[in-house]
Amino acid sequence: MHPNSCPLHLRPRRGSTLIVVTMISSVILLLIGSMLSFALSERRMNIRHAARLEARNAAESLVEFGAAQIRQKYETRGSFTLNPNGLDALRQPPQSFWSGTNVVTTVSNLTGTSAPSVSSRDLELVGGTERTVATAGSPNYFFNPADPANVNDPLRNRWVNRRDVTVIARASVIPSTGGPPVSAYVGQTISIRGAPLFAHAIFYNMDLEIFNGPIMNIPGPVHTNGNLYVYPNAQLNFRGNVTATGKIFKAKKPGDNTSDGNSAAGRNGSINFLNRAGTLVNLQGQDATINSGPAFWRDATGGTGTNGTSFANFAANASQVWNGFLQTGDHGIQNYTPAAIGRYVEDPTPNNGVDNSVNTGRLIIEPPRIPSTSDANYALKLEVEKQKYSNMAGIYITVNPDTRAITAESRGLNDDQSFKPVKTLTLPTNDRLIKYNAYVESVGSAGVVVDGGMYDHHRGKALDLVEVDIQALREVVVELQKTGGFIPQNALGNLAPSDWNGIIYVDVLGGPTTRVVDESSFLPAGSTIAGTMPRNDRTSVRLINGAGRVPTFGKDPGLTVASNAPIYVRGHYNADGITASNSATLPEAGEQPAAIVSDAITVLSPNFDDKSSRRSRNPSSTGTVEVAAAFLMGISPTNKNGTGNTSGGAHNIVRFLEDWGSHPTWFRGSLVSLFESRVFTEPHGNGYYSPPVRNWGFNQLFANGVYPPGTPRVLSYARVNFVDMTAAEYKAARDSYNWR
Repeated sequence: MHPNSCPLHLRPRRGSTLIVVTMISSVILLLIGSMLSFALSERRMNIRHAARLEARNAAESLVEFGAAQIRQKYETRGSFTLNPNGLDALRQPPQSFWSGTNVVTTVSNLTGTSAPSVSSRDLELVGGTERTVATAGSPNYFFNPADPANVNDPLRNRWVNRRDVTVIARASVIPSTGGPPVSAYVGQTISIRGAPLFAHAIFYNMDLEIFNGPIMNIPGPVHTNGNLYVYPNAQLNFRGNVTATGKIFKAKKPGDNTSDGNSAAGRNGSINFLNRAGTLVNLQGQDATINSGPAFWRDATGGTGTNGTSFANFAANASQVWNGFLQTGDHGIQNYTPAAIGRYVEDPTPNNGVDNSVNTGRLIIEPPRIPSTSDANYALKLEVEKQKYSNMAGIYITVNPDTRAITAESRGLNDDQSFKPVKTLTLPTNDRLIKYNAYVESVGSAGVVVDGGMYDHHRGKALDLVEVDIQALREVVVELQKTGGFIPQNALGNLAPSDWNGIIYVDVLGGPTTRVVDESSFLPAGSTIAGTMPRNDRTSVRLINGAGRVPTFGKDPGLTVASNAPIYVRGHYNADGITASNSATLPEAGEQPAAIVSDAITVLSPNFDDKSSRRSRNPSSTGTVEVAAAFLMGISPTNKNGTGNTSGGAHNIVRFLEDWGSHPTWFRGSLVSLFESRVFTEPHGNGYYSPPVRNWGFNQLFANGVYPPGTPRVLSYARVNFVDMTAAEYKAARDSYNWR
């Protein structure tokens, strides 16, 4: 056999191996190529997905920016249009906002791309049209507490005026790998909720203090644009939603150096809030895990009972224990303020001789100050004017404290919020409806006798009184309803039925006013401009003969009496004086909604003796008083000017001058404090009165959405219905606004 020969089955298969290797290599190369292609495709997809996320985030940022503008417009304006071609168009953030991003902000960003058109791809922010949202059968919207969506809503179980505005936005991003931009379209609805001020049992535009002695029940919603300080001697029961934009403290307000009988630490009455089961649960010793054990206060301080370090777990704990019935700034509670009226801010430097507190809420009770159209702040000032009771008043009474002259006219706002022409009214030939009762005193055998006006020992002042007779006003309204609107001599001549709107304003000339903007080189907006008439601070309004129903006529039922001066109420008001256990909440048959609005309010017993008011400090009251009205007024804040005085708390917001002994007072309404008093500035104290048993309540008329004429609305905002949109949905929404 040849040495180089071998059997065929033993010969090497060199050609076959090469083929196999080549095939395997090809397969591997194909796999590698496929993997590289897949990786590149995946990378391109990831890049475009990242671009899509960036575009969506940019669009979301735009609608948030738009939502903030919507809120600002509602807080300073009564009406506006968001037409992109108009002055009220929503503004976009400055271009620098997008620095460092891939967001398309200019036409040049799109050069060289395959975008179908620049106009459909650039940044856009558009505000929609306002639409009213109402509950069937009512012009208002009811936040039903049974709806799970309303469980933690601060307005649950309340009627509000709800308006929704949708903001839509589009944004585009150019992927880093090039190609057409990736676009995102989103929409966000902003719900503007106008809750009437008198939908609250208690509303404070500042810190709220309650340190009741006897048991106190508050049967309705409570809100404060500040901290809530509670330290009762007996039970304090909140039987409605309680909200505070600050925190809750079982403590005195810092700066309160008064004793009030006991120290705050020694006042250990229970402080109870509702839970969803309708059970009152004490603030002391309650959290989500401990229902017994250490009995410390579960307030914002975590048990110290003083104004100290915040309780880190307060928000979560309160949500679990009180199920949304107690919420604070830790839960995101917002400030509620009337349109164009800001939140009160205490004077940051109380002892420098200049009052720098932001007290814009008082504008609501001040006389008209219609700005000139040439005023740089014309639009803002005009919106403030529309919130004033003085500009809404169907009957406007002007009193000159120096000359004692009284004049009358009719004002008011049209349905479109424009001002009605001012019409002069003729006063009656007698003084039964309204009269000026100047202070006069003499000395008799028993001492000083007051022959005109009255003396207020709380203020330490002799007062001239502008007396408004509610019974005579009823007669005016009766005559208005007769054919032809005939007005007798004891009424207001020239008053037409269309002039009556249930709002009466008494302007005591020369009083202090509040600065809006650009009226002084040294006072900030919201500070006080001093009065100009020396007798202004001793001239007050007194309502007499108010027992029975307040006069009512026309489309706005009820009566509101407002003034820039303090108001005194003598005897029953809008009530018959026959009381029962439910008189603090249940309206009487035929009762109409009523409000009294002023610098401060003092309640006097039915037969308060003016003649002995100078010599009799803390005189005995002459009987029980029942009042069915909302009270909107000012207070003298705790530690004003560094004095260490107390405001007296919400339970003392209504002033008294007598020893009420066994005569209780019944109050069925709403207690609202928007501002610091500027005429009745004397601090709370004692010695001039002994408080009655105060049966404070919340009128069911208000709970059911029936309010006095001119009731201000406090605005809050909620973002609802955030949606991602397709390009077609975006275009359809945009076209529906009819802006272009």
